[in-house]
Amino acid sequence: HCSNRRAATAWHKAGLPAYVYSLDFNLGKIDKLAPFHLGDFHSSDILLVFKTFLWVYELLSPGTNIQGLSDIISCQWTSFAYSGDPNSGDVPNCGTRSTVPTWPQYDERRLFYSLRPTPIVEQLRANNRYPDDEFPCDEKCDLWDTVSYPWRDQHITPPSWVVV
Repeated sequence: HCSNRRAATAWHKAGLPAYVYSLDFNLGKIDKLAPFHLGDFHSSDILLVFKTFLWVYELLSPGTNIQGLSDIISCQWTSFAYSGDPNSGDVPNCGTRSTVPTWPQYDERRLFYSLRPTPIVEQLRANNRYPDDEFPCDEKCDLWDTVSYPWRDQHITPPSWVVV
């Protein structure tokens, strides 16, 4: 999430539209199998986007409207892929748009879309703590921003055979 915050901030400063989201979904039994709290881990939303194996989510979190959440996510991702904006685009069979809040562009307000069975718009905060930390606080992200990685801030020239 911290790298998403950093990328969205950079895109916004460059005048480019950016949209930030977080999946807030109770993974139920899977979370209890791990020796630590997994939360919504990277790629846990992919099955929802492509509407495959939704029964897995139904087993993990019985009683949750998995199909509805999948409809929301797949419609907004498809709209984004089609038009560059998750709120627009002439996407067939996408009737969920009128039932959910508008996904805001990331800007100085630092708003993100919390994808859950009933999505909401949230704001990044400076000092939230677990368990109220769907998106890490500024203090945590600022710490990670100071860590040096060998691949970070490298300007690599692609080989001449790469087609751009």
